[in-house]
Amino acid sequence: GPIKSVKIETYNLVTKVKDEFKEIPTSKGFGYVCYENAESATKAKEALKTKKKPKKKMTAVERQRIILKITGWIMAVVMFTGSVLALFSYLIR
Repeated sequence: GPIKSVKIETYNLVTKVKDEFKEIPTSKGFGYVCYENAESATKAKEALKTKKKPKKKMTAVERQRIILKITGWIMAVVMFTGSVLALFSYLIR
């Protein structure tokens, strides 16, 4: 049916690129639709019930957190491995 208005919710993602902060408008993943009449709104709502919802995409902040965790784990393994090798070389002298 006829749509009266649409509003997409957004927020500004602040990120640092080449030593400069930039604001990137990013969708919150939902919006509001206002139909001209109740019948059109009801039809749209019923049509959405049969659709599969898309999987949520990972945000840049979530990706960064995961990268930091993995980097921390790698550093811990490297430090542990280095300690074990140092101890082993000390023991075989």
